[in-house]
Amino acid sequence: MKSNVCDGEELRLCTGCGVCVSVCGTKAITIKLDNEGYYKPVVDEDKCVECNLCKKSCYKYDENPVQSDKYEMCYAAVNKNEKQLKASSSGAVSRVLMEECIARDYKVMGCAYDTKENIAKSIVASTIDELDQFYGSKYFQSLTTEGFDEVLKDRTEKKYAIFGTPCQIYGFSQTSKYKRKPDNYLLVDIFCHGCPSMKLWKSYLKYMSKRTGCSEYDKVVFRSKTHAWHEYCFDFISKSKQYSSKKSKDPFYDIFFWNGYNERGLLRL
Repeated sequence: MKSNVCDGEELRLCTGCGVCVSVCGTKAITIKLDNEGYYKPVVDEDKCVECNLCKKSCYKYDENPVQSDKYEMCYAAVNKNEKQLKASSSGAVSRVLMEECIARDYKVMGCAYDTKENIAKSIVASTIDELDQFYGSKYFQSLTTEGFDEVLKDRTEKKYAIFGTPCQIYGFSQTSKYKRKPDNYLLVDIFCHGCPSMKLWKSYLKYMSKRTGCSEYDKVVFRSKTHAWHEYCFDFISKSKQYSSKKSKDPFYDIFFWNGYNERGLLRL
């Protein structure tokens, strides 16, 4: 086994942040769902040149993780735009920040739901209109390679605001590109409750397909306020109909908020 992100010498478990894929200059690393339904890197040993760029951006190998007992100032805020507030999962503050970034000539990397592949993807937006795809929290891992590839391969002086989970933000913050010009990037951590397996989501989609009579949707709204602000549900929208999940006892949310999904992400319905 060569020295790379899969060499077995790690100090911690992989979070599937995907940064290692984008920093690899020989394209030796790909990211795939493992048997338990989580994104994990896979290395082609024949292409690996042991440059160790992947390990340098990976928290699994960080012997001195950042720790601080320093008190920080905290603020609470809410978006005053009612339309944006309703479309968001909570206070719609990310939308305000993203719009301000666009106004200041940043590109914005955020998480969108791909209705064709039924997965979450971290991608880059350049305009206000493109920010609409980032509305709402997604409740499983996002595939980050498309977004990180675009950011890391941009050889211009373009500025980027990167919104992601703490593990994704940490990985990017360790790249040489960020360290050379940190003022070109705004890094925004989103609180992470934890990620269930993609097997859980796929199982839930099969469950919902039986109830909606549809297997494909034009839009999926996570944590919709259709029933009420704190009655979390999904909206599944197709050209012919809209179906909202139960306002209580929804199996996916019950398992997610209860932390009841097991390591294999199985959901019995």
